[in-house]
Amino acid sequence: MADYAVTSSSVAPGAGAIIDNTRYAGVAIVAGQVAYLELSSNTYKVCNASASAPLSKAAGIALNSAAVGQPVSVQTGGFITITATPAFTTRSPLVASGAGAGNMAPAADLVTNIATWWPAVLGIPVSATSILLQPLATQV
Repeated sequence: MADYAVTSSSVAPGAGAIIDNTRYAGVAIVAGQVAYLELSSNTYKVCNASASAPLSKAAGIALNSAAVGQPVSVQTGGFITITATPAFTTRSPLVASGAGAGNMAPAADLVTNIATWWPAVLGIPVSATSILLQPLATQV
């Protein structure tokens, strides 16, 4: 299956949202993209599950678009509302994509690409547009 195409204007925090709005974008980020925190620069950048650490360690999802050096809010937990094409499948885990930087993919894509993608689980959709966000990035 292909990556989800997110409608950036539809991204909004939901109940129990945990939001980090204390950092800046280290690259251009679009609302709805998966972000990781680059510790050396203390900035958020787009996650890529097929890249080496730390590029594949998903921290959350950008709530706003930002150019380099602009403030960016990243939701790291709780419920988040996102409209995507195709719609999310309830109870089917979402992972960071290795096919497109900053994109989300269904967990089935991780299984298909396990030899080249690092597992970076984002959360579980509870409806076609709502995700319980609990990022878990693992690397060996």
